[in-house]
Amino acid sequence: MRVAVLDFYRNAVSDFQGAIRLRSRGPQVTAPATITLTPADGGSKTFSVTPRQAGVLSFDAQTAAALAGAGNPTLIHDEKPAFTLLWGDIHGHTARSDGGGVPAAYYRYARDVAGLDFAALTDHDDMLDDAEWAESKRITNSFNEPGRFSTLLAYEWTHWVHGHRCVYFKADDAPIFRRTTPPTDNPAGLWAALRRSGAAVMTIAHHTRGLRGTFNGGQAEIDWRAFPPPPDLERLVETYSIHGHCENEELAGPDFKGRKGFVQDALRQGLHLGLMASGDDHSGHPGFGPGAHGEPAGLLGIFAQANTREAIWEALQARRVIGTTGPRIILDFQADGQWMGAEITASAPPRFVAHAWGTAALARFELLRDATTIYRAALDGTSSAVLEAVDNQPTARTHAYYVRLTQVDGHMAWAGPIWVTRRAPS
Repeated sequence: MRVAVLDFYRNAVSDFQGAIRLRSRGPQVTAPATITLTPADGGSKTFSVTPRQAGVLSFDAQTAAALAGAGNPTLIHDEKPAFTLLWGDIHGHTARSDGGGVPAAYYRYARDVAGLDFAALTDHDDMLDDAEWAESKRITNSFNEPGRFSTLLAYEWTHWVHGHRCVYFKADDAPIFRRTTPPTDNPAGLWAALRRSGAAVMTIAHHTRGLRGTFNGGQAEIDWRAFPPPPDLERLVETYSIHGHCENEELAGPDFKGRKGFVQDALRQGLHLGLMASGDDHSGHPGFGPGAHGEPAGLLGIFAQANTREAIWEALQARRVIGTTGPRIILDFQADGQWMGAEITASAPPRFVAHAWGTAALARFELLRDATTIYRAALDGTSSAVLEAVDNQPTARTHAYYVRLTQVDGHMAWAGPIWVTRRAPS
């Protein structure tokens, strides 16, 4: 477990010195009652915990000066699960483009302060020269430590008319294709160049309904119909970041009324994109970045077999992911025993099961089919919940199902979709 002491701006208080009292909640554990930080710790410290039983574990922390904090829920299992939930932020910027700080500090904050399991740095393609791209690759690889902290090589392809997409690579070397240089000045050209490169690569679109205002001749909306993403290269979509909601017009708010490019538009079009979230942080605080208009940064959870670059890549490709509006809300979702991101065929009505453990009291749990809510449960302030539902209504075609969880404090989490093809009755 990790404790970090942060100031108002979410910087680590590197010269903090003093004792921090710890109190566990949930299953019985063996853990220190107090830990002491010195300036040598740089404002954060890990401590060992030995669980004695299964359950949902969290910690509260407090100092003599009345500084206090609440920890995140952690699931303790009796046996090793098939997948481990890992938390990361794979969308952020440094002063190499239009953010703050330098690449090494970005990764150090993600690992040592935010306590993330993985991260990627995505400085803008047109602001990186070749030497800076080489630096980004070198530093990203240097922080990749299998079993402790994983990194992915990445950059952002930033087009103000055709939208913004981050480009991610599985390997430790990668080319960069800039939107300023034809033929990679449109999404189709980018995907063609990436395919020709032979790299294991994926793209993820973000703030898909565009930005507030017009920049460089456009609003950065994604046009799903003009440039439908190749299903082997684009598996996920960023439904939330510091720029706010992109799931639908209602959540995005009045500034985006009438826009195209919402995530639900893509799902209705039949695109198979898993819902995730990330930061788009520009402050050097991956995992904690403040929003441009008061929104907190999003966070990505993945269910992976291990904390390695290869296992994280497999989970992203499988769309076995969740997105949240910042808190580490635990959420999973299955249909007939298959995890989110799966594509299944069913002859009988599918059975859906989702589990949630919140960071605050829970308000409601929703199951959506083809972007329409078909099941809604009020949760009355419980800290955990199970959604179980059977859909008897769909026609004999492919439908996209996902779940949306809302807490009393307004924070949200998403898991899915799972695509279910119903066989016609024989």
